[in-house]
Amino acid sequence: ACVLRALRIEGYDVEYWRENRESFGYEWDQFGFLQSEIGNALRTVLALAAPLLCIRPLELLVINNERLGMVFASSTHMMQELADFGTLLVIVGFGFVVSFEILAPGYSLDESTRLYGTHPFEFSDAGSVAWLPVWSLFGYFEPMLLEKSADAVPITTCVFLFMWMLIAVILVMNLLIAAFNDQWNESKTDFEAESAFSMSKETRLMLRRYPVPAPFNIVFMLKDLLELPYFYCKYRKNSMGDLDAKDLKDLLNRQTSNKGMVSIQLQSSFSARELNLKKQPSHSVH
Repeated sequence: ACVLRALRIEGYDVEYWRENRESFGYEWDQFGFLQSEIGNALRTVLALAAPLLCIRPLELLVINNERLGMVFASSTHMMQELADFGTLLVIVGFGFVVSFEILAPGYSLDESTRLYGTHPFEFSDAGSVAWLPVWSLFGYFEPMLLEKSADAVPITTCVFLFMWMLIAVILVMNLLIAAFNDQWNESKTDFEAESAFSMSKETRLMLRRYPVPAPFNIVFMLKDLLELPYFYCKYRKNSMGDLDAKDLKDLLNRQTSNKGMVSIQLQSSFSARELNLKKQPSHSVH
């Protein structure tokens, strides 16, 4: 409810404020900017939480569906592969972003600003040259208009774009597809073991949960927090043994009196037959 209430904060017209900034004053500007930034931050958090909230019920669903579970497990491993290749693309792509900004500073996907002056280098603008390596992976770029942009170097810009497409689309993407194929085959082979592990993990989580849902489980959490020092002291006492002098003396006397007998506290690796042989004297065979 607090998030939804914060999302209802009314924004302000930035262009109107820029034209009349002197009449509003510094305090209004600071408060309005703060309102806008808080609203954007809350909207971003809510947008990130929405996919995670949908993934959690999916994890419970794949336990009862073998085929869906195999797809989910394989997708999880593929996301790890995608993160490795994504790091490579981000590092190399940033270098090409700087190159495109130098070679074609006037490029923009917006028709009204493509051929008029230098377009600002801003990651907040999806149509600027900063996002050119990203959209080019999906085919959303225009090589001819890139060459005709303001202050562009015609041939060199096309050569750099060709190099980027060669590295990203042909080399890295094909390696990523090959890694996905291998990961799918491995997931099909190891799915039974992963399914058993996931089942045991979910079972342990269900056993450790509180009998009431959130937020009513806060009462039980506070109770466990208050009982934590007591159980910690009890565990240390049991683990250390805490033998007093009398118990230690009785233990030493018991071990001394049973020195010549076979103790029942031997290691479990000895079988009953070996214990009997140790008790009986050895006889020579004539």
